Amino acid sequence: MVELLTSAFEWSWLVQISDLTRTGTQSEAIVLPEDLVGDRLRAQHLPDQVSHNHRLGRVQWVRVLSEVEEDALDFG
Repeated sequence: MVELLTSAFEWSWLVQISDLTRTGTQSEAIVLPEDLVGDRLRAQHLPDQVSHNHRLGRVQWVRVLSEVEEDALDFG
């Protein structure tokens, strides 16, 4: 997972992540990774373009969006 997030950060790939909140509920988001340091991922959530920190220990899964999926996104 760290290797995938590192590549996403380096290549500016959009990814979908699923993680657990502090209360234990599952949350999914499409994000643009901004930084990956230690056990923390800083990512810009789309479409609101607000950055959030994620603990890697709470991330359940990550996947890179395909070009077709990126092209189909309409945040307007």
